[in-house]
Amino acid sequence: MRFRGSIRPGEPLAQPGEIVVARGRIDLYPSRSRYQLVASAIERPGALGIFSLELEALKQRLAAEGIFDAARKRRLPEAPHSIGIVTSRSGAVIHDVIRVLRHRAVDMRLIVAHAAVQGANAPVELAEGIARLDTSGDVDVIIVARGGGSAEDLSAFNSEVVIRAIAASRTPVISAVGHESDVTLSDLVADVRAGTPSIAADLVAPPEGILQLGVEHLFARVARRIDALLGQRYEELLSLAQRTDEAGPRELLLRHGEHLAQLGSALARSTS
Repeated sequence: MRFRGSIRPGEPLAQPGEIVVARGRIDLYPSRSRYQLVASAIERPGALGIFSLELEALKQRLAAEGIFDAARKRRLPEAPHSIGIVTSRSGAVIHDVIRVLRHRAVDMRLIVAHAAVQGANAPVELAEGIARLDTSGDVDVIIVARGGGSAEDLSAFNSEVVIRAIAASRTPVISAVGHESDVTLSDLVADVRAGTPSIAADLVAPPEGILQLGVEHLFARVARRIDALLGQRYEELLSLAQRTDEAGPRELLLRHGEHLAQLGSALARSTS
């Protein structure tokens, strides 16, 4: 059976004999030994279901606003000191991220914003976690993550409130939802998409060898700058020495003496 209130405007009704996929709950009546399926939505195999149609409509509307444009995406910091992650504290995701960071032996601070990653409360909790980390100013990059699941399990990451929270973040955001084959709207709006939470941890914690190369490159740049400054100062000293030889020490003393006398006269006039 199906209640009238669960039927969306414009949704075609199932016809007798038609094969459909129903979503809902099963009620049990022990006294009658009867089961009853209370359908909340009906989809037709081989066609876009109601949820898919709604998701596509949301995607098109947000795309028209430019939320998914590549031009608005930012690069990740090369060596972040503090990482924020929005996920469930009780899930496996947080342990996967910690394992990768420990393996890299990277000295980073990890700040967790706990949020439900599925269910009715998930969209609001995820959006609030993103905003809280962003406004704190304590993190250099934010990872929004959960493990794999069905399309329904991942639906919070297709919700408009989460998409707009990612788009509004001033801190770069990595979306790491599900597996490589799972693509959500959060993947499209984030600055970077990672196939899994572990890959996201890899992105923010590069291997020690790469960091060492970065430090060596920085030292080389500093050394070149110092060499250039020393060369410039050496040329200035040579020029000054040449001027000193041409003028002679006696003439230089007289010139500075005259300048000193002028300063003394000016001082006397200002105090009289």
